[in-house]
Amino acid sequence: MAVTTAQAGKRGSSLFAVAALAVALCSCTITPRQVTSTEPGFSGNVANSGILGFSPDGSAIIDEHARSEYNALLARYADKLLVRTPQDAGLRAANTVAGTWLMDKEHLELYGVMKAWLRGGK
Repeated sequence: MAVTTAQAGKRGSSLFAVAALAVALCSCTITPRQVTSTEPGFSGNVANSGILGFSPDGSAIIDEHARSEYNALLARYADKLLVRTPQDAGLRAANTVAGTWLMDKEHLELYGVMKAWLRGGK
């Protein structure tokens, strides 16, 4: 069946319209809103669980609960890690408040990865 010039023109303009729409939609930048923490973590009845802040060198200041969770995650995911990571790796006692620890940037990233694995059911 031969295609007439009018039919070919309609198909061409339809394809052009679809392509133009696709380019327009793909070129839009969608920026997600900034996620902010709205509620503190609790350790018992005290709202100070987990990461308490950051030191000037970029280390995270964590409490004993976060340290215990970190070590439990290290034990759970030991076979998934590329390098054997011992308990308390990347941690040193903070000299400011008893029961707080400093976690270096590398191990803070590892802690976040392992928490994501836990949330994802791995």
